[in-house]
Amino acid sequence: MTFRVSRRRGPWLATAAAVAALAGVTAGYLLLGNDKEKPAAAPTIQIGRSDVTSSVAASGKVQPVSTRELAFSRAGTLTAVNVKAGDTVAAGQALAAIDPADAQQAVDEAEDALASAKQTLTDAKAATASPQPTRGAGSNTSSKGDAVYTAQTNVNKAQLALDKARRVLSGTKIAAPVAGKILKVSGKAGDAVGTSTFITLGVVEKMMVEAAFAEADAVNLSVGQPAQVKLASHPGQTFPVTVTQVAALGTVSNRLVRYTVLLTFDSPPADLLIGQSATAQVVIQRAADVLSLPQSAVKMTSADRGEVRLPDGSVRSVGVGLRGDGFAEITSGLSAGEKVRLNAR
Repeated sequence: MTFRVSRRRGPWLATAAAVAALAGVTAGYLLLGNDKEKPAAAPTIQIGRSDVTSSVAASGKVQPVSTRELAFSRAGTLTAVNVKAGDTVAAGQALAAIDPADAQQAVDEAEDALASAKQTLTDAKAATASPQPTRGAGSNTSSKGDAVYTAQTNVNKAQLALDKARRVLSGTKIAAPVAGKILKVSGKAGDAVGTSTFITLGVVEKMMVEAAFAEADAVNLSVGQPAQVKLASHPGQTFPVTVTQVAALGTVSNRLVRYTVLLTFDSPPADLLIGQSATAQVVIQRAADVLSLPQSAVKMTSADRGEVRLPDGSVRSVGVGLRGDGFAEITSGLSAGEKVRLNAR
C-alpha cells in the first residue's frame, strides 16, 4: 500500500507576504514624499494704462426704422403679384394689381358727367349774355345768374367725382412709394382682396435694433447716446448705432421689468437681414487712458478703496475710480509697471 503525503502552506506564510508588500508601499510613499514639488508661484499682472468703460447690454432684433402698409383702393380680384416677402424693391416698382374694369367704367361715367355739367354751364353763361327785354329785365337777370351759379356748382361736384374715380382707378395698382424690402404679401394672383393692407414694405434706408434692457440698465440710457451692435452674421465686428428712443413704460415678464430701446445704425451693412438677432451695448461711463487692473486683482474695501497683493504676498491699499466691464481704474497706491497678483484673494 502506498501513502501520499500532502503538504499545506501554513497561514504564517501569507501573513509574511502581506507584511512585505506593506513595507514596500510604505517605503515608496516615503520616497515620493521626500521628492514633493514646490507650489507654483501665484500669477501676476503688470499695471498699465488703458480706457476703462462701464456699459450695459441687451439682445434684440434688427428692424426697419419705418414700414409702409400698402393697400388697394377698392375690392377686386388679383391679376398680378410681382413680389414676395424678402424681395428688395426700388421706388416706383410695380408690386401688384387687381382687375381695373369696374374702376375704369366709373372714370368713364364721371368724365361724361363732367362734360355734361360743363355744357350746361356754357349754355347758362350764353343765356346770361344774350340781350334782355326792357320790361322785367332785373328779374330775368337774377334768374339767369342763379342758373349760372347752379351750373358752376354742378361742374365743381362733377370734377371732384372724376378726381375721386381716377384715384380709385390708380389704386387698382400698387407701386413701391420708396425703396425697401417686402416684409409681407397677403395673397396671390386670382385671390379676392379688399381694401386692408395687402403688402407691408420695410424702409431699409435706415435700420435699427429693437432691444429690451433691464430696468436697472435702462435708467442710464438717453436719446443720442452712442452705442455699438454685434451681429451673429459678422463675428468679430461691431457696428456704430445711436440710441433714438427709450420707452417710457416697461413690460413685465417673469417678474422682470424691461424697457424697449431703439438704436439706429449709423451705416448699416449691405447684407443686413430684417429680423436677425443682435446684441446692443451702450457705454454709460468711460475713463480714458488711466491706470487699470482686472477687477479680480482688486479686493474692494469701500466704495473708492481696495487692496491688492504684491508678488511677495504683502497687501497694499489702493484708490479705485471707475469699476468697469472687467477692469477697475486705479487712482492711487500703484505706479505704471508695478506687478500685483492677478487674484487679490
